Amino acid sequence: MYVKVLMINDMKYIIISVFAILYLFPSCTDMNDLHNVYLENGERIYVGKLDSAYIFPGKERVKLRYWSSDPRSQKMIIYWQNRSDSLLVDITTKNAGDSSELIIADLPEFYHIFEIVSMTAELSNKSIPYSVSGSVYAEKYEGTLTNRGVKDLYLDTVSNNWTIDWLGKVENGIGAEIVYTDLNGNPRELYAPMSEDAVVVEELKSDLKYRTLYLPEPDAIDTFYTDFSEILIP
Repeated sequence: MYVKVLMINDMKYIIISVFAILYLFPSCTDMNDLHNVYLENGERIYVGKLDSAYIFPGKERVKLRYWSSDPRSQKMIIYWQNRSDSLLVDITTKNAGDSSELIIADLPEFYHIFEIVSMTAELSNKSIPYSVSGSVYAEKYEGTLTNRGVKDLYLDTVSNNWTIDWLGKVENGIGAEIVYTDLNGNPRELYAPMSEDAVVVEELKSDLKYRTLYLPEPDAIDTFYTDFSEILIP
């Protein structure tokens, strides 16, 4: 009786083991199939992506400053506008830790996202994309600019010089460019920083005009100007 019970238990163990093997076999097959796909496609070698990059905004253009440390990266392609536009350039970084710069021109006025892919000189092995963003300014931005207000223009009878008193500062304004004709009939130019509340105009005779200068962002590479406005001389 004891022997029969033992044989029955052995049979149960064998049956359970067989079912376990059959259950695990498809899983192992799937794993092997997945591995074989990678072997058939070959090993893919990636070059290192850019360490970092920065966009300086400008007028219908931007300046890209980038850092690349992988010596295998000899070229890079820059995409924008959902990859509808691109630019292929050489990576000019010579030493690790050094930065390089380039201008991307003829850009529409927009907030752009740039994707940068590094690659070998043969354009074969590529990096994963590096994304960086920045703004481009043009006519729409220029249309929002206004001249800094003039509070007063008065003559100092002792020095015989005129003084322009400004109204409050304007946002993103950096100064004013003043042009006029002096007492000898010569054209003159004068720059007045936005930080100053007044500016002295020496030997003024006629044709006093000015325009205001703007930087849309502190690190913009281009200055924007309003149209010239005339200041009437009393």
